[in-house]
Amino acid sequence: MTSASLPNIGFVGLGWPGERHAEAIIASSLGTVHSACDLNQERLERFATAFRPTRLFTDFAKMLNDPALDAVVISLPNALHYPFSLQVLQAGKHVLCEKPPTMNAGQMRTLHEEAQKRGLVYYFGRQMRFSPAMQAAKNLMKERRLGEVYFAETMWMRSRGTPDGVDGWFTESSQLGKEVTVG
Repeated sequence: MTSASLPNIGFVGLGWPGERHAEAIIASSLGTVHSACDLNQERLERFATAFRPTRLFTDFAKMLNDPALDAVVISLPNALHYPFSLQVLQAGKHVLCEKPPTMNAGQMRTLHEEAQKRGLVYYFGRQMRFSPAMQAAKNLMKERRLGEVYFAETMWMRSRGTPDGVDGWFTESSQLGKEVTVG
């Protein structure tokens, strides 16, 4: 990628989250929807129709071998975030991964070290921090309009049920990344 061109972004996992990331890339004009990869042919075709990537793949390794690819958005089931992120970093590409980034702290440490070693950006989705409500709260505190904030407690609850297109993994706790192992 040259400094004058936009990064070519690939997408793996093309369900609802992958579609939202593609919409954001297009709306921001900060990159191009370059490639898409999914094992589900119907999802791949639906994504291709909606977002017009230059290249389509059902083989992730082949997508990573594309020299024009600069970064990959990973929107797979949680248990796959770590192995796919590691492959992307090892292929010399930047990563934006859905949350949670890994299943434990050791995996997160490995990704952090791999990205630093290669001079790559590894970021995992914390979309709520960029929402208008969170930005407003941040600005209120920054401007000290609430006085000195010394304690805050928050919670968040998913209220939309099980997302479409997640093929049943969303309700299996062994694949959600809820257990944290520090090691």
